[in-house]
Amino acid sequence: MTAAQTRSRLRQYLAYKGADRAHLRFFLNTITNHLEDASIFGGMVRDFSLGYARSFRSDIDVVTLSPAKDIYNCIKHLNPIRNKFGGFRFIAGEYLFDIWSFYDTWAIQEGLIAGETLKDLCDTTFFSLDAALFRLNDEKLITSSNYETHVKNRILGINLREHPDPIKIAKRAIQMALAKNLTLTSELCEFIVRNINADARKTYDAPMFHRIHEHLEKTPYQNFKPHTQLSIWPSEENCEAHGFATRHDQSDACRSFL
Repeated sequence: MTAAQTRSRLRQYLAYKGADRAHLRFFLNTITNHLEDASIFGGMVRDFSLGYARSFRSDIDVVTLSPAKDIYNCIKHLNPIRNKFGGFRFIAGEYLFDIWSFYDTWAIQEGLIAGETLKDLCDTTFFSLDAALFRLNDEKLITSSNYETHVKNRILGINLREHPDPIKIAKRAIQMALAKNLTLTSELCEFIVRNINADARKTYDAPMFHRIHEHLEKTPYQNFKPHTQLSIWPSEENCEAHGFATRHDQSDACRSFL
């Protein structure tokens, strides 16, 4: 799917007048009017790009250039919970939101990314398919340079290699590849093998890691597609049974970028 098609689907979804999206429309209008450059970031944009607009049921992550105190004043009536990264989690209608200040993003706080403009947010994500945001005030889609290519070819790669929880994000990579029919880059395969150590593997089935090991040994420069090579785990339910995060944990992955 092209960036233009993703933008169009997001606009249609957010403009839909159904009663089930009344709280969503009201909240997004509120933050657009009160917070600077509020933007939907990461997971929702990624899922729409990959063709999951109709089945979208995940959390919604929002980033704004406004500071945390202004965010809280805007949403305090919704009884938000502060997380350890400085962002806020709350429920509006049937939707679970996470919202944080651009300047509190983990990669920016750590000095890994300069964080001079909103577009720099696309450089802060670990996964290449999360490097996109939908700016609410002008409905513009902003992406990294290789985002559209990775979407078109359903490739999950590394965008920013540094991450505060390498084991967690390595497990998340496997879950995403299985649940969304994605191909892992060789770089990401190497990251997974290196970071999911023997102790962490005790809660999973060994064939996953043996096959990734074999792939790296035989074809270290080629991508790896778990759905064709690891058909023993074809569903999200199996991912959950083997200890991998499900869609309900997607916002945790996004928040780990903070």
